[in-house]
Amino acid sequence: MNFWKQFLLLTQSVFTLARDIEETRAETKHLREEVNKLTAAVVALKGQINMISQREQGERDKLSLKLENEFLKRDARPRELPSSRPSKAAKKKSGKK
Repeated sequence: MNFWKQFLLLTQSVFTLARDIEETRAETKHLREEVNKLTAAVVALKGQINMISQREQGERDKLSLKLENEFLKRDARPRELPSSRPSKAAKKKSGKK
């Protein structure tokens, strides 16, 4: 009797383990699918981040060129020579009008 009882418990354990293995395999398959979806989302986000970064770098480059252009325009303008007459502020300091 003891032999049959052990055999029954062993058989029951084998079926329980087989069921657990199938459930684990199904969970693993589901988790792999989720990981694949997340990986695809991360790759898409990386592409978007790279695109935004390149666009922002282009904008910074444009602004830098505009600023440089303004400086060059300002430097290219003819400068006024100081007049030989004293300015109004200088006259006030010296007390002359």
